Amino acid sequence: MKISKNTIDLLKNFSTINPSLYVESGSTIQTSSPYKNIFASAEVEEEFDQPFGIYELSRFLNIISVMPDPSFEFHEKYVRIVSGRQSVKYQYASKEMILNQSVDTSVIDSYEGDVTFSMASADLVSLRKGASILAKPELQFEFANNEIIARSIDLENKTVDDFSIVICETSQHLSLDPIPFSMETLKLIDGDYTVSLGDNSFGVFKNVDIPVYYAITTKASV
Repeated sequence: MKISKNTIDLLKNFSTINPSLYVESGSTIQTSSPYKNIFASAEVEEEFDQPFGIYELSRFLNIISVMPDPSFEFHEKYVRIVSGRQSVKYQYASKEMILNQSVDTSVIDSYEGDVTFSMASADLVSLRKGASILAKPELQFEFANNEIIARSIDLENKTVDDFSIVICETSQHLSLDPIPFSMETLKLIDGDYTVSLGDNSFGVFKNVDIPVYYAITTKASV
């Protein structure tokens, strides 16, 4: 079988959340961070006939990258990757070797935030750049004057520089306190997002263009 570029890109993104990955049978791929403060779930184009584990996902992706247009033959204990005269036999890892892969998604699936809004890809890119340049460890969503503002900030020193973007205007009267996230947890694949936030301990970010979503713990709940 072939694995699409979209799925490879998702695997690259998931490797930044957890260095290992266990894939169940079917077309859903999920991962969570070692500290369980990030959970991600995606529906992919491929249908996997059997479960398999990859202990070093970045290593797996690196070997794929040197093989043009590879095909994948999934066996019981390994996958064979073939590209022309090139071939790789890659051994699976057991499920027990994969750290913090299991997550109860029932709370996430039923989650309804107090506010839901759209966040453009360009804004996300700018916020990341602003946070990097100013060395800001947190991204905080604020609600005031019928505006939703995203601010790259240092919660331990709010008197110094910050970088902010008005994400959108809203007709809702929002009485929410600011909701902060660690920049290190916002490991979102590029794209536009629908964001749901509330007084809960996490927020949900759903990609508009790709069937993937992330549930990320807020800084206040850590």
